[in-house]
Amino acid sequence: MTIRTSIALAVLAALASTGTVLAAAPPLSIGPAGPDVVAAYHLRFAGTFWNGAAKKYDHDITLTGTAGTGVRAVVDKGETQQRVEYTATRNADGTLDPSNPAEQLGAYNTAARLVSAAVPPFAVGTQFDAKIPVPLIDGSNVDVPVRAHVVSIGGDRVVIQATGTRGATMTYNGFTVPLEFTVALASSFGGGKFERLDYTVDEIVHAGPQTQTMHWTASLEAR
Repeated sequence: MTIRTSIALAVLAALASTGTVLAAAPPLSIGPAGPDVVAAYHLRFAGTFWNGAAKKYDHDITLTGTAGTGVRAVVDKGETQQRVEYTATRNADGTLDPSNPAEQLGAYNTAARLVSAAVPPFAVGTQFDAKIPVPLIDGSNVDVPVRAHVVSIGGDRVVIQATGTRGATMTYNGFTVPLEFTVALASSFGGGKFERLDYTVDEIVHAGPQTQTMHWTASLEAR
């Protein structure tokens, strides 16, 4: 299957430098670092789904740390002018629950998984494995394994690219439906702190004569 990675790879090319030195930088991080610390992000999403149905939105996400593992989340939905507020729990790998509906925290959790798997020191060419959560129609996630590469270092700035595939199944109307996922992403960090993530997902739903490919892209940028 051809991976449509134009957005992620175009952003990667813009972010990348040609540095090859080791990054004497702190571990990568994302999200509020402690109680009352605020981390803000802008999320853009666009995709085509079953029978070509299109979905597109822009969200502003504000996360505020609380005592323990709690995080207060405020999501401002630009397309509907609605605000959603709730308390999430930060897991050991940095992801946040609840993450459903997936458009609120899916991109954040993708970056968190990447951060959790990346262990410094970094050099251009450093590789590591991560598992990226991809949402299913029933509200659950499937973890897609990816191989990540450090593709550039410039001063304290690190750019990482990753790709991966996975097959899975889902029960729909009493039938077991095979699924195939392909993920490609690019992410940048400055001084260890998250700056931006761009990723694409292709999902093939093998449903006989109704087999379809769904595709979406998302970008998450620190504000």
